[in-house]
Amino acid sequence: MKIFFSTLFDQQTYPENIFLQNSVAIGNRHMGPLALLDFLELHLGLPGSCASKMERIFNYRKNLLHNSKGTFYEKSIKTNDLEVAIKLLTWRDELKIAGWDFKTDKTTPARLQHLANAEKPGIGDHNPERFCRIIEALNDMPKLPLVEIILHEPPDLLPSHLTQLFALLSAAGINIIHHETTVQETLASDLDNLRSFVLDKNSSKEKSGLKGDGSIQILRFGDLLSGGKGLAALLAEDYFKPVVINEPVDVSLSLSLMENGLPSTGQAMQSVSHPDLQLLAILPVWLWKPYNPQQVLDFFLSPLNIFPRGLSARWIDLFSENPGIHLNDWLEQIDEYVTITNSERDNGKHKERLDFILNTAEERSKKISIEKIAAYYNFFYSIFNKRCAVTTDEPIRTRLQRLCNAFKQMIDVIRLAPGEELDAHGLQKLLELVLQPISIVPFEKQAGSVHEIPGAGLLAGDCDDLLWFGFTANNNSGTLWDEWTTEESAWLQEKKILVDTAVIKAKRDFWFLTQWLRFVKKRLILVIPSVVNGEPAQAHPFHPFLNACFESLHPVTINVERPDEMHLLNTKQKLTEKITIHPIPAFPGYWKIETGLLTKREKEESFSSLEKLMKYPYRWVLEYKAKLYRGNTPCLPANFTFYGTLSHKIFQELLLMPGILKMGHNELKKIYSDTTEKFINQKGLLLYTQGEEGVLKTFREYLFEKFLILIKHLKDNNWQVEGCEIVASGTIGQEAVGGRCDLLLKRIKNKMAEKAIVDLKYSGRNKHRKLMEDGEDLQLAIYSKIFHPLANYCPTSYFVITEGLLFTTCKDAFNTGIILRQGSNYVNTYSNVLNKIDSTIKFRRKEFSEGKIEVGENVSIDELDIFNLDKNSYIVPKQESSVKCRSDYNDYVTFIDTE
Repeated sequence: MKIFFSTLFDQQTYPENIFLQNSVAIGNRHMGPLALLDFLELHLGLPGSCASKMERIFNYRKNLLHNSKGTFYEKSIKTNDLEVAIKLLTWRDELKIAGWDFKTDKTTPARLQHLANAEKPGIGDHNPERFCRIIEALNDMPKLPLVEIILHEPPDLLPSHLTQLFALLSAAGINIIHHETTVQETLASDLDNLRSFVLDKNSSKEKSGLKGDGSIQILRFGDLLSGGKGLAALLAEDYFKPVVINEPVDVSLSLSLMENGLPSTGQAMQSVSHPDLQLLAILPVWLWKPYNPQQVLDFFLSPLNIFPRGLSARWIDLFSENPGIHLNDWLEQIDEYVTITNSERDNGKHKERLDFILNTAEERSKKISIEKIAAYYNFFYSIFNKRCAVTTDEPIRTRLQRLCNAFKQMIDVIRLAPGEELDAHGLQKLLELVLQPISIVPFEKQAGSVHEIPGAGLLAGDCDDLLWFGFTANNNSGTLWDEWTTEESAWLQEKKILVDTAVIKAKRDFWFLTQWLRFVKKRLILVIPSVVNGEPAQAHPFHPFLNACFESLHPVTINVERPDEMHLLNTKQKLTEKITIHPIPAFPGYWKIETGLLTKREKEESFSSLEKLMKYPYRWVLEYKAKLYRGNTPCLPANFTFYGTLSHKIFQELLLMPGILKMGHNELKKIYSDTTEKFINQKGLLLYTQGEEGVLKTFREYLFEKFLILIKHLKDNNWQVEGCEIVASGTIGQEAVGGRCDLLLKRIKNKMAEKAIVDLKYSGRNKHRKLMEDGEDLQLAIYSKIFHPLANYCPTSYFVITEGLLFTTCKDAFNTGIILRQGSNYVNTYSNVLNKIDSTIKFRRKEFSEGKIEVGENVSIDELDIFNLDKNSYIVPKQESSVKCRSDYNDYVTFIDTE
């Protein structure tokens, strides 16, 4: 048997490589270091068993901690013990495979002495131990079923331990040869000039000029996704089969080839872990309080959690609106779900599982025992394992098996962890050991597919065209520095411990960076993105060779703006044809429809709908007549909306408590504290997210003082609380209008029943003060009418919670508040405002009856009828200079900002 050997690939990773068939007869073996170890162990009769990676890390960590006092790693291992253990175990394995027995003397450098002290029994065998056993067995000159090993790399550039291995194999009668490819004679093309410059070192003081003959081409794209689309379009139109080097391991090209109906490269998609396995990382959310709100949401969004998808969806809706744990509401959802799905037999199971996760947590400051955490993960593992046993859907079964295997590994890792307890950070470090990057979906290679390799060093056979996809710097580049100091390297060399020097590593990196030039016959095509992973792309390590060889790369660089119309140099180019240009139209002033189609709504109007009707009629039509709504996305609410909603809930709960206006300060403070904690847990988990500590303190402490201010306003003016979130209806002109009042007050004065409205606002002092001063508080004008129909109008106010300020236009109602518009009567003001609202609504209804729907955003006011109306009699929208301004947060801009 013959073996073709390269340090860059292994049998398990690259089972076949078509580029090697010119070098090795088909049917022989292509191997890397690990595959060669397997082969030799098999034929030498050696055991190939290894300790698990996790077990070795924890064993070595134990040794390091035991000997850490006074070492170079003492402070580091206290900060991040697992990362330090992993790094130093890599160093230890490098020294072991280089032949060190970890014996020291008086001349041993300090760091090596510290590593030798950590070399205690029980670390566990792995590849270094396997290699040492093979070296020992080969010293007996065994007979192997092997004739020849062909080396891809030059022997003098191989790692030192492999040089030792091949020397023993050669002594055993196996022919070790280096497959060297000579540089072909140049034809004076751009590619030939580059090849000669790099490989033959034919450099001169003057740089070469580019011929632009197409042998070297540079394609610049915005990103690799655009590059993949452009190349797929090119291959579909002018089919050629390049060898593809894809160092970033980006799937854009492979996906684009599939979308165009072309054979895929067969590349696997990579992920930080399989999406299903992310459940392991989400599960700790239930172990420590307060819960992380985003992880709670992610838990229920996970397709393979322990609850049915329909039930999880119900909880997601509740949690998205009010991020908190409200057990009673969640239990009600279980009852409703099992009734609708006729699965009452599962009611107890769902409640038992919910009870388990919600009664597991400890406070964030506490540690949890290893046994409890292992039992916690085992609870989920048993559920998935049972589900896997009865699942007949093969894809789901495969996913469950993968998840179960990950859970078993995680449980084993938890039990390996030293000590008796873990905190949240410690558990996170264990999770990182399990959730390693893996392939998600390996694509199947198809007949006629292009050949893709992850590194230039793997190219070992001739090819006409080489396409370097993502010709940028990446993490796979070799390093040009060595961990060992000069003193350490000298000591190791004296003891004949063969570690690679920095010089050897640099030479090996240079060889892999340049030797692919020997095999490219016709064209080198470099695809360079401007942006990689959201950051500006950095130059590839080979790029300086291009700059050093040629005067300018501009003649062979194509900046691709439209990937679907790209072309290569020296190909037949399309002639530009004149086309008719249609400029993007201006915003329409009106949509025209058939008269009589638009009528009143089936439901009563609200302030929100009336505002749209008066200022932005097309939005009223789309939302309330066409019934176009924004889709429901399960996500956490925006902070500003969340703060306002939560503060409203707390204040309203307190205000509705019997006797709240008669309580003393201490009693009020205790009730406020209890109520706040209840609502934070039930609806306010967002306050526990990182960075919100100040707002959490505000809700717990500072808002109590503002609540006392509101209570004092009520007491000083003899008001009683009639209700919160009160719903009422009334009429404005001919329109039926409904509203919801934050706080409705009542009192008896001069034997007359009076009412008042307080609109609670979390913040926005300047905004709401200006609304009231300018008489533009349209919502309060409407509420003043419909919430006190007997008197026609009632006094209103804004209470800004964070500021503790109450704005009103009626001194008689709130004589200790900030009184605005003191020279006018609020009754007359609201009467005028409502008349303007009624006139404006009639005007818009008249437009609808004529089949006109005003859009008009950013349209000149001269083209819109409403700006011809008297501002004293109508509600006229705002304008910027000579145009009507666009409304903020316009959900329907798509309908008007199009061709």
